[in-house]
Amino acid sequence: MRYLCLIYLDERKLDAFSSSEFDALVKESLDNDERMRESGHYVTSNALQST
Repeated sequence: MRYLCLIYLDERKLDAFSSSEFDALVKESLDNDERMRESGHYVTSNALQST
């Protein structure tokens, strides 16, 4: 069985992040992807277009 995980962010809040906050969010997201990859639960990911 496979599941789909959708993640939505309020772009206004994202735009308000400082560069260090944004970098930390990206690092945390990539680290999470890597943990899922290592456990065999990661299949693929794609970004949606900006609104």
